[in-house]
Amino acid sequence: MNNNESQDSAQHFASLKAYYKADQYQDYSSASLLYFILRKIDAGILLTDLEFSWLRENNLVDTIECIERKAKYFDKFLTEVNELFKQYLPSTYLTYGIMGLTGESLSKPIHFILKKLEILQPLTPDDISYLNANGFPRLVTFAEFRTLKAKYQAVQYPDSQPSSPLYAILKQLDVKERLSIEQIEWLQSQQLPEIFAIFEQQESNKNSQFATLKEKYQASSYADTSYLSRPLYEILQQLDANKPISKLQINWLKQQGLAETIAVAEEQKNIRDFETLKCKYKATTIQESSISSHLYKVLKKIDAKDSLSEPDFNFLNNRKLVPTFVIYVQMKIKHNQVLTEFEYNWLVQNRQHNEIIDNNKIRHYLISRKLDDGKRLDEIEATWLYD
Repeated sequence: MNNNESQDSAQHFASLKAYYKADQYQDYSSASLLYFILRKIDAGILLTDLEFSWLRENNLVDTIECIERKAKYFDKFLTEVNELFKQYLPSTYLTYGIMGLTGESLSKPIHFILKKLEILQPLTPDDISYLNANGFPRLVTFAEFRTLKAKYQAVQYPDSQPSSPLYAILKQLDVKERLSIEQIEWLQSQQLPEIFAIFEQQESNKNSQFATLKEKYQASSYADTSYLSRPLYEILQQLDANKPISKLQINWLKQQGLAETIAVAEEQKNIRDFETLKCKYKATTIQESSISSHLYKVLKKIDAKDSLSEPDFNFLNNRKLVPTFVIYVQMKIKHNQVLTEFEYNWLVQNRQHNEIIDNNKIRHYLISRKLDDGKRLDEIEATWLYD
């Protein structure tokens, strides 16, 4: 043992002697029997009768008392852990019992998690991952139930098992899902006024939202005021989330005479279509979103593979939508359509633009058209040809 190790051992021995009240023992050697005994007990290893006899022979009564007190604390801790297993994992307790708790098993996270459950501490994602990975998914459900009971002021309800009807009710309330008639009757029978009040408030809020949505989406002529009036409530929620509605839903609206609501749905559909076309044809630099915009009409023409008029071309040119025009031209070339004079002249005038320089098909078209017309290539076109 080198000097550093000897010094560390001496310091460790001194701290153990102080902790276990053995300062009167004069041997400070790391080879001392006392150092051996104190290290053993400090590591949580039980002493033998021989070792206790040695301590008595050396009048280390205070040390024995300290060790016995530590053993009592440890026994108390084992009892506490044992009770946690009995409460939260009864099947595991019956299998292993308190004698199954060893130093190794006590080092597992499950005991710390059980203590969290006991004192109503929320579980972390790591806690939940451990429970699921080690065959304790029931505890995850149990913890969720406890959390919901605290959230909805139902901690006084004695049953904390996930099989309780209250668990399903609280989960549904938490996502604002309507309760069944049976659940409502059960809730009323259990003397849980706080939870029933929350349910009634949610119902009132949904009816208020329904009224607001009916006004917003011009469906006020529909007489029913309850949000349970399906499918209208669901349709209006979809419109409010800017989600498309189905043909079946449109037909239902027609049957109810809700033409204005259908018009709103169609307008939303066209706006979504406009945004899709702007992305498809690289026109997102333009902030317009109204379907009355001329840009929408131009993009619809391009998408339908219709020819653009000169005003359409000027519209794109004035807004510097070169990428959009390049896509349009490339589509015409691909379908062997002849470019108009102003389309061709615009390409020639803007051939130094990156969108054109980087487009081999357009470059090839410009070269071919000039050669077909019997004209000489200029320097730029000749460079393209040799490239």
